[in-house]
Amino acid sequence: MSETEFQEYVDGSCRSFAQESPRYFGIPLEQAIQSVREEFLTKVVPQGLHTPGHFIWNIFNDQTRVGFLHLGEPRNQVGKEIFAWDLEIFEPFRKNGFAKQTMIEAGKKLKELGYTRVGLNVFGGNKVAIGLYDAMGFRITQVQMVREID
Repeated sequence: MSETEFQEYVDGSCRSFAQESPRYFGIPLEQAIQSVREEFLTKVVPQGLHTPGHFIWNIFNDQTRVGFLHLGEPRNQVGKEIFAWDLEIFEPFRKNGFAKQTMIEAGKKLKELGYTRVGLNVFGGNKVAIGLYDAMGFRITQVQMVREID
């Protein structure tokens, strides 16, 4: 991934997270995006694309870029664990098996690198992703819920 592609990834990922995360509901979108971006760049990938323990890869189908995958060692790592910070298949390429194939290939590479477990977070409303991860053998380890106070 190039530096330009990395910046595109950061912009899109931070926007998406700010829009989806209940943590930012009720906060103006641009303020939420700035907050997510600041935390991401200072705490998750402080050295950008070259942050040790992080792999940020483009996903290709032949010569066409169809998405990206960001894997990184979690801040509170247990054993040889890695966290899938983000997996996105661009809209025109969805429902073609790219996400599943990406996770399969990433699993092979991670095993070669000595990782023994991969974790991820998925928002509750993302039924497609939940179905994919369930079918791939991921198990639920935590559920967060929120309710507005009347």
